[in-house]
Amino acid sequence: MRTQHDDCALDTILEALPKSGATITSNTIKTTLIELLERQSLQTNQRMPTVRILSSRLGVSYGMISTIYHQLGVAGYLMMRGRRGTFVLSRNNDWTNLRQPSSNSEDGTVLQDLSLGTPDISLLPGINRFLIMQGQRTAYIGSYDESSILSPLAELFRSNWPYPVQALTVVSGAMDGIERVLRICEAEGSVILLENPTYPPIIHLVQQCGATAVGIEMDEFGVTPSSLESAIDDCHAQHRRISAIILQPRAQNPTGTTTTPERLHRLADVIMERYPNGGEQRRPLIIEDDHSGSISTAMAMSMGAFIPDETVRIQSFSKTHGPDLRLAALSGPETIVESLIRERKLGVGWVSKLLQELLYMMLADSRTNAQILRARREYESRRSMLRDALHREGVDLPEGDGLNMWLPVHDEDAAFDYLQAKGIKVRRGSDFIVGRDSHGRHGSEAVPEHIRITIAGIKAKQITQTAPLLQEAAEQ
Repeated sequence: MRTQHDDCALDTILEALPKSGATITSNTIKTTLIELLERQSLQTNQRMPTVRILSSRLGVSYGMISTIYHQLGVAGYLMMRGRRGTFVLSRNNDWTNLRQPSSNSEDGTVLQDLSLGTPDISLLPGINRFLIMQGQRTAYIGSYDESSILSPLAELFRSNWPYPVQALTVVSGAMDGIERVLRICEAEGSVILLENPTYPPIIHLVQQCGATAVGIEMDEFGVTPSSLESAIDDCHAQHRRISAIILQPRAQNPTGTTTTPERLHRLADVIMERYPNGGEQRRPLIIEDDHSGSISTAMAMSMGAFIPDETVRIQSFSKTHGPDLRLAALSGPETIVESLIRERKLGVGWVSKLLQELLYMMLADSRTNAQILRARREYESRRSMLRDALHREGVDLPEGDGLNMWLPVHDEDAAFDYLQAKGIKVRRGSDFIVGRDSHGRHGSEAVPEHIRITIAGIKAKQITQTAPLLQEAAEQ
């Protein structure tokens, strides 16, 4: 039985389609419906016109509309409910909008999870329409002998890379790339220099490779040249080989620091001075983890602009385009990249060309790029608002970038417990410290206490209530 609800959806669809006289194709109908669903012109739980009615009004076959409805159902746009009809599915059921349910603390405060270090999933671009577009194409049939990276994707990467690329491939995320490069550079038994603090999985990965992690200190401009010089000199004096230096040039996790171009140039000078061409020791490989990509407000920068023969740069797309893509671009010297490609062929082979094609479609799409720009502005706004609110509470923080803020506290355990009691989850700063002992010391010096806050977990309307709690936690 037709209802007014059906007629409303039918009128919306008919108004959006080309006027009479234009050719109505399957692709035109699907594209129009996706546009209406993405804009929510067709609203959640609204009943769609029946297949029979829509096909009759459009003058197309029953089978065409039935197939389109089925494809939109598989993609998460529509829900078929038998004789009750076909309904618009809530966008909250789309995988790109999944949210963990809120829970309460003991005092009833709604829990804010500021601990994860991951993007706000509601700010990720939708992927469903690309899956549908991909399904309309002839299935990609790869060869075991062809390139590890799709040619148009490689060209797109090269056009946006911060230095001329020697060789390029794709890996299954940044950590996959770092792990494989560490094996290639024979990290076992060597020293690997890490920013201090740094992302905890990098510390664990270095340990799993049988290497020793040594921290190099940072300031507001990045790793300090004096710290890098001291670490290299100490290793030389002890006849210990440094196989790699792992850096996060922009939006560093956990501090949010972006290394300035001048600092990168100075660090490159330190390496060239300590490892002159023709010297006895091979230069360490610089491994750059650009994990934030286009949601960072800073331009992409790299040591590859100064020492390309020793630089591997990895750019992940998890925080910009979605973590389930599991894709990162990796550039480096020919010998390193070719070794990585050969090693992958012994196991997983290559990153799926279907996933690569999906990423290429998203990277080349103006609407997706606009959504990523909106996400970047939103993160920047949240960071600025929280920083200003903390400043009003007497807590001054550097400007920073990306998803995280590094808040100094008097006692991190007390701060952590205080916030937990208020329903706010954060990460202890000690998790990010390289070589910290059980007494809270790094080497012979006490380590300043911090907590890490992920701004992706806080909405703008919550900042004024959260900032005083963070200030109180810092003084615990």
